[in-house]
Amino acid sequence: MITSIGGFSQVNFDSLNQVWVDETQPDSSRFEALLDIAWNGYLLANPDTAYKIANQLFTLAKQKRNKKWQAGALTIQGASFYLKGNFEEAINHFNKSLAIKNEIGDQKGVAASLNTIGKIYKRQGKVEEAESYGEKSLKLAQEIKAPNQIKNAASSLKKIYKSKKEDLLALEMYELEVLMLDKLKNEELAKLKTKMQTEVELEKAELQKENDDLNNQIKSLKAKLNYLFWGFGVLIFMVFGLILKLRNK
Repeated sequence: MITSIGGFSQVNFDSLNQVWVDETQPDSSRFEALLDIAWNGYLLANPDTAYKIANQLFTLAKQKRNKKWQAGALTIQGASFYLKGNFEEAINHFNKSLAIKNEIGDQKGVAASLNTIGKIYKRQGKVEEAESYGEKSLKLAQEIKAPNQIKNAASSLKKIYKSKKEDLLALEMYELEVLMLDKLKNEELAKLKTKMQTEVELEKAELQKENDDLNNQIKSLKAKLNYLFWGFGVLIFMVFGLILKLRNK
């Protein structure tokens, strides 16, 4: 059982923890819940606890032979070392995560890890290493056409080039970063528009169904009234005929 800490929604934590402790849930759901608890619940406030939770995740993912979540656990551990100022161990864990991502073909993850390692080198003052990793990240991100990874790599390289007084390259990266930001915003707007259109169509379909049901009820009621009307007419005719017959006797 994992206990919640301040700064993390208790409702959200409880729901994630319920998923994690429920062994009937799919492995992927349990792994995702545990990663979310470590990353969003503990990493910033208590990196040591985040590391331990990530180690739990790594062990279980390894038992299940799930490379994706092993890489995710190593990423959290690398981030926990980074936050504590242990840059060597941070790079060590990010490199392990990078190797797994390469192995499973997670290209977006590879681009993200390359950029993260470059940022740590920048923090250490190792500008050449930082530039090398940033450029590798950008190259891969552009090859796979991943706008978010392109944006992040461009942002990192912008700062590196600026520190080296390479203003034209810094400006180029700034423009690329802005371009990708616009692209991401447009993609989000397109998704939102599609979602809204879908919701409108569903509402229209529901209204049409309600209208059809109402029309069917009206038709059914009319049919019953017509039946009653003709039945009543026949009855009146029979009664009238009977009265005439009795009078003629």
